[in-house]
Amino acid sequence: MWLESLRTILALAAIRNLGIIQFDISSAYLYGMLEKGVYMEQLDSYVTPGKKDWVCHLRKGPYRLA
Repeated sequence: MWLESLRTILALAAIRNLGIIQFDISSAYLYGMLEKGVYMEQLDSYVTPGKKDWVCHLRKGPYRLA
């Protein structure tokens, strides 16, 4: 999937005669603000003792959240 994104970015830059200095594809999805409330179950390795049924309210989107 990332290869198609890279090709699209490079094609758009070539069509519009723009230069590309640097871009970070992997971090682009990590720091996106969420428009709606998103909740996630705790990961098995991070369950807080006594709070197994609690959920996490996400402030920022995890990778590839659609």
